[in-house]
Amino acid sequence: MVDSGILIADRDQQFNDWAKLVTFREVSQTYDPESMQISETYTDTSLQAIIGTAPFISQGVTADQYLSEDLRIQLKAEELPGVHPASTCRIVYSGNEYQVNRFELSTQGNIYVLECRKRS
Repeated sequence: MVDSGILIADRDQQFNDWAKLVTFREVSQTYDPESMQISETYTDTSLQAIIGTAPFISQGVTADQYLSEDLRIQLKAEELPGVHPASTCRIVYSGNEYQVNRFELSTQGNIYVLECRKRS
């Protein structure tokens, strides 16, 4: 088994080499029954992330002419505000906002992998 210190050092070097600045946005929603409106409040945190594209999933009905704008983002687990990401969280990167659709903690427990889709 590999020493956890070596795993952390390796991860940190990858982030030093490849990371870009993103905004991790925690979203809270409230519903007003009178106006039937949903309002949102945000808590933004700047984080370093490794950005990649999510695996391409064929959209058979469009003869593969439709490409979704999905990202796969890696974040250091200890830098996240709160305990873990939630499906109400978003990532802001390069002027676009992405909805977190899925998140997973690495087997070593030091990286979260987020699969995100661009919001329109």
